[in-house]
Amino acid sequence: MTIPTFVQVLCEDTQQWVFLRRFFLKRGIPAQKIRSNISPSGRGAGCKYVIDNLPKEVRWYRSNANKLRCCLVVAIDSDVSETVQKRKSEIEKALTDAGESMIDRTERVALLVPRRNVETWICFLLGQEVNEEAEYRHFEKESACFPAVDKIFPKCSLGCDSLIPSLAAGKEEIEKLFT
Repeated sequence: MTIPTFVQVLCEDTQQWVFLRRFFLKRGIPAQKIRSNISPSGRGAGCKYVIDNLPKEVRWYRSNANKLRCCLVVAIDSDVSETVQKRKSEIEKALTDAGESMIDRTERVALLVPRRNVETWICFLLGQEVNEEAEYRHFEKESACFPAVDKIFPKCSLGCDSLIPSLAAGKEEIEKLFT
């Protein structure tokens, strides 16, 4: 298993960032090697920010992949009216419109699309009954996700058949970063 030496995270909000940062710290990536590009709070929809900034981040990844052994992680909620596949289609369109090729399975680029939002994943991992249509409340402190991250991601040991669908897809995306 090859561990990336640098991680770039493009995400919608602080909760996604804290969740992913904790994951990569647990996987042995030093804090100074994990960089974020988070949608600025109060400046419009986070999903639009992620989609608008994606081509730039993919170009950065592609120009640095060989020399840095880096990876790019893109986190974008599917929200209430969108499906995971629709969000992925929006991502593909943003790349095409910017003249970038689609993300190849061999590239260390993970597309994480929690169905409805990342709080759904956190609640599920904390043992709550969830469905991917309901809205789960934001946590008072983003660090409330630490036990959830610690449960699933030390070794990514849970099987995909025991996970909710969007988390199972996210697990597969994350695993390709470490091959």
